[in-house]
Amino acid sequence: AVRVVVTGIGGFVGKAAGVAFARAGHDVVGVFRRSNPKELEGVPGIALVQADLRDCSELPPRFDCLVHCAADVPATCPSAAELYASNVDGTRTLFNHVAGAGARGVVFLSSMSAYGRIRDSVVTETTPIDSPDVYGQSKLAGEQCLAGMVERHPHMTALVLRLPAVVGK
Repeated sequence: AVRVVVTGIGGFVGKAAGVAFARAGHDVVGVFRRSNPKELEGVPGIALVQADLRDCSELPPRFDCLVHCAADVPATCPSAAELYASNVDGTRTLFNHVAGAGARGVVFLSSMSAYGRIRDSVVTETTPIDSPDVYGQSKLAGEQCLAGMVERHPHMTALVLRLPAVVGK
C-alpha cells in the first residue's frame, strides 16, 4: 500500500480522491483546516488530520504521494491579500515538507483561473495567460513552486491539473 496525503479532504474533490485511494487499499492521511469531513471518521484506510498548511507539523513525517486539493477561494476568503498569502504560503510550506518526507509524487490541483481571460475556443497547455485574478495568480505561484521543487529533487514526479470549477458529480 502507498501512503497518500490528501489536502483539502473536506472539499468535494479532496473527499472523492481520499475515498478512492482508501478503497484501492492505500493508507490515506486526509488533511483539512476548516471543513471537517466528519462523515469520513472511521472509514477504513483514512486518518483525518486538522492542520493549517502554513505549519505542517501535524502532517506525517514520511509518505509516498501528495494530492494537494486544498485552497482558499474568493467565495469564502474575500480578502485578496489573505487569499493569495494563504494559498501561496501554504503550498510553499507543504511542498517543502513533501521534499523532506520522501514522497516521490505530487498531484497539484490548480485551476483554469490560472489562464485569466481565455480567448481560445480550445484550451491547452499553450493557451496564453492573460490577466488572471488573485485566485488564478495564487495557483500559478503554486505551479511555479512545484516546478522548482521537482527541479531541485529530480527523483520526484509531479502533475498539475488545471481544473474548471467543480461543483458536483
